[in-house]
Order: sequence, then C-alpha cells, then structure tokens
Amino acid sequence: MRHSSIEGIAVLTSFAAPLRHAPASAHSAACGSRLQLQEYINRFPQCLNAEIERLLPVKARPVGQHVKWLSPLDSVRYRISPGVDFLRAAGLSDQPSLLENRWSRLGPCWDGVGLFSHVRGGPQGVLLVEAKSRLEELEGSRCRVPAGSMPVIMETFRETRQWLGALETQAWTGPLSRMANRLAHLHLLRNHLDVPAWLVQIYFLNDPAGPASRADWLPAIAGAQARLGLCQRPPFTLDVFLPALHQR
Repeated sequence: MRHSSIEGIAVLTSFAAPLRHAPASAHSAACGSRLQLQEYINRFPQCLNAEIERLLPVKARPVGQHVKWLSPLDSVRYRISPGVDFLRAAGLSDQPSLLENRWSRLGPCWDGVGLFSHVRGGPQGVLLVEAKSRLEELEGSRCRVPAGSMPVIMETFRETRQWLGALETQAWTGPLSRMANRLAHLHLLRNHLDVPAWLVQIYFLNDPAGPASRADWLPAIAGAQARLGLCQRPPFTLDVFLPALHQR
C-alpha cells in the first residue's frame, strides 16, 4: 500500500532549518506562501512532487522523470514566471500570441510553474501553481485590466463558465477575480491550445503567517467556489495541502 507523502513531509518539518535562514536573494521571500513554496521547490521537491503525483489521475502521472520546476528557483533568484513565458519553456513558442489575444497582453504571474511528461513522446504537461498560507489570500482586489481588454476578457469568462457549468456571478470580476482568471487560463490552455495543463492550488497548513488548518481551508475554498457559481469541482485542478516548513 502506498503511504501518503504527507507522513514524510511531517518528518521533514522537524528537521528543516528555520525559515529565517532561507538562502539570501534579492527576490527571496521573507515569510508566507511565497517562502514556503520556495522552500519546497528548492529543498524538498521530492515531497511536493509525490503529493501532486498522488492526486493526479493514474493516466496523467509523470513517466520517466518527475516534475521539472521552472520557477521559483534559487538559481535564478526565485524569479516568478510572468505571463506566458512557460509556454516557450515547454517548446510551445508559437502559442503565446493566442493567449494574449484572448486576454490582456499581461497574463497572470504564477507562483510556480512545472513541466512533466505524462505520455512518452507526447506534449509536455504543465503545472500552474497558486500557493496560499492565509485564508485572506483567497480574495484580492477587483479585476483591473486595460479598458480595451475588458470585452475580450468577459467573453473568455463566459466561455470558461460554460465549460465549467458555472453560473454568472459578480465574483468573477470582484474580489475573486484572481481565482476566476486562473480558471480562465486553464480553459484557454486546455480547450484552445490543447496543452495538458493542471491548476495546482497549494494550501499551506499552520504557516506562522496564517495560521490555517485543513479544517479551516475546506469551507473557505468551498465558499469561494460557490460564490463563483461553481456547482462542481473544476476539472484539471488539484487541491494540495502541505504542512508549512517552520521552526518547531
């Protein structure tokens, strides 16, 4: 029987160096979800990978090698992958223009981006990561884009809701617009570019910046999805709960 990687991660938290001793960098985070994600990807990627692979359907799991993380990496000062740079890294250099035409010129800055092969010789799978340590991070500011891009974005939102079977609510352009635009980009990648992308939402447990337990996260996530008019779990999304790496 395969044991959950959470057990191994729990052990790691007792040996991890205090986060205040994280590698110095002009772009390293001081606390919160950004720091936690930097630590997992650069120090304990095998634990993060194992938990993601455990949640992926069997046919979608990486073969031959584990996830190759593109960001945030210590080697490039934790630069977060902006816009559609990851498409070029995945060998899809001809695709960014379509995404830009269906959104604004500036796409989302993902907290983390990884690539993996799930079918030998097939297209690269893409993991797009959103990481959170505090319940308040589920919400943000209202949708702010250039006025000229708004009609295109609203049409993309309409398509996304149709794909998800979601109702139209004000939350799509309100405080939950960040979550909405991540789902919209998942739709564009999957249904317009035929890229096997997955939206990986990482929720850190008991981060000193929070703290929040799994019991705190679950109703908050369900409430946010309900406000977006989602009647069922969005496809090709993973909810990953990881214990924060902090000093015991």
